[in-house]
Amino acid sequence: MSGSEHKLENVFWLGGSPCAGKSSISEIIASRFGFDVYHVDEAFDVHAQGFDPIRHPTLTKWLASSWNQRWMQPLDSLVGDVIACYQEHFTMILEDIFSLPKRPLLVEGTALLPREVASVLGRRTRAIWVVPTIDFQRAHYSERDWARSIAAQCSNPEVAFHNWMERDIRFAKWIEAEASALHLPLLKVDGDRTIKENAEAVATHFLSNTHEALVFGSIKPNVQYVERRAAYVVIIHEGRVAVVNSGQTHFLPGGGSLPGERPEETVVREVHEELGRRVRLLNALGEATQYFYSSTENRHYKMLAVYFTGEFMDDPCDQIGEHELDWLVPAEAEQACFHPCHAWAILNLLV
Repeated sequence: MSGSEHKLENVFWLGGSPCAGKSSISEIIASRFGFDVYHVDEAFDVHAQGFDPIRHPTLTKWLASSWNQRWMQPLDSLVGDVIACYQEHFTMILEDIFSLPKRPLLVEGTALLPREVASVLGRRTRAIWVVPTIDFQRAHYSERDWARSIAAQCSNPEVAFHNWMERDIRFAKWIEAEASALHLPLLKVDGDRTIKENAEAVATHFLSNTHEALVFGSIKPNVQYVERRAAYVVIIHEGRVAVVNSGQTHFLPGGGSLPGERPEETVVREVHEELGRRVRLLNALGEATQYFYSSTENRHYKMLAVYFTGEFMDDPCDQIGEHELDWLVPAEAEQACFHPCHAWAILNLLV
């Protein structure tokens, strides 16, 4: 693994052509798993102030041109220009990413070309490209009033809008061909799946075969965190996930470790105390770090958690635990859990 790949092991890449839902997908995943998000389109406005005609000739020319000059040129030139612009932009994107804190970061944007990302990519599961079908793009772009208003400023608005659509269609085909040639994953968006289902597919790809410890939650400046070791178990029976209902929120079965206690011992003890049940641990699932604030204890924690798969060894018994056991379908369990790292553990088992 190169130095750049090692430094970017915390980064997940979501590229693709316009009108595929990248921004919405990234926000859903970030909210669910506590990732930071870097939107390339937002960074472009800042970077544009520093474009250098020597280092960024195509970007400089594009920025200086009028709407008419951009959208009334031949299609081959439009496609070639957009690819060249994104190639020039990628170095500035990397410079930003290297300067950010090393925690889970989802980078999304059309400028993330497959070959450029592949040059710094450590594992295929950390990147995916989404492209719309032609019918989906044409149907949804026609609903964007801002695109029509830009085309209206050209000498022939209908031709300008047609060129815009055709450029993005050809660009999507180019992205698909590049991803295929590099053996990189691609998701087609045709409207048959909801945006949440597309986000689920992307998250499943990102978090599949993830065995190293991930970090969830934000580290707040000037805050003292108490380190807490913990262990939990993911139990799925008849398509539903076992979760502990504390009356205020939900957790996976398990909890904080006692001094000198092994993770396996923590899970067995906590499950018995919380639910009055005996549990058999089957396999190690992974590790994750979660930064969070406990309002009941008025304390900030850095939780170092170990996860297992397992099963209950008994039927519900007469012994009453401290909390209730709920069986939720996976999507509900992921949403209900207080800690984003618990949602990750559930998804990690499912994939």
